[in-house]
Amino acid sequence: MIARSKRMCSAIATTASTDQRFWLDAHASRTQIRQWTDRTGVKALYDMVVMYQRETLQARLCQSGCGWTRVLLIKRGNSLMSLSVHDATEGFDLSLEYDAALGSDTTARCVLGHLQRLLEEIARAEPDTALSGRPMLSSWDEAQVLALGRPSVLAETDPRDLATRFEAIAGAKARHTAIVEPATGRNLEFAQLDRMANGIARRLAAGGVEARLVVPIALPRCAKQIAAVLKLGAAFALLDLNQPGEYPAKLMRQVKACVLVADPASPLAAKGVPMMP
Repeated sequence: MIARSKRMCSAIATTASTDQRFWLDAHASRTQIRQWTDRTGVKALYDMVVMYQRETLQARLCQSGCGWTRVLLIKRGNSLMSLSVHDATEGFDLSLEYDAALGSDTTARCVLGHLQRLLEEIARAEPDTALSGRPMLSSWDEAQVLALGRPSVLAETDPRDLATRFEAIAGAKARHTAIVEPATGRNLEFAQLDRMANGIARRLAAGGVEARLVVPIALPRCAKQIAAVLKLGAAFALLDLNQPGEYPAKLMRQVKACVLVADPASPLAAKGVPMMP
């Protein structure tokens, strides 16, 4: 894959040096790209498309003297938003195109404003400055975020714990769909989910899980397991197996896990903690 990428980059560089046009996928078909990246036909081919242009199409046409004063390039695709960055006389020009059926003008302006603020703060920061120490929100955005912590109307409090509230909902909506399993498309009703959670809770209790303990869970879909942990009065910690190195194992040691809920084939199986699928 790396060798093929180098050949493609070499072809692009040659094309650019002779001032010729280069079209996306000109040096490789989409079928070839799918084969190289092991992406099946049901998966999106690109997570992100990056195109480099020194100038906008309008600026280039104006320079050529064609007489057009306004040019609009309409791109088609399934992306919610498309960001363009072009060189300008001073700094960069940012433009954001969006699908009006999926987003609003207010949202697009907000996203573009946040990006502009981020780039400005990065430009002002010294090389050794931590970005966490830079103000990334405008004064208006910061006021909006702070206002969320001071609601004008307080929500009604419910003295019941989460497990009790879940069981009440499961009893009231026993035949309603609670979750849909992505792998099989199977619908799980609240009553079924509650029964499965009870079974897992019994196994966890037998493994030493009790109130106030923390149970690490390393599964992509784990509604049943989370409900089971809450039924025991314990807390859960979701582990991301894509985290580098020993980070997941370090978290397990920090919470003093007595059991791990994970797939038997998980790389965490050899970390000395009893596993429960």
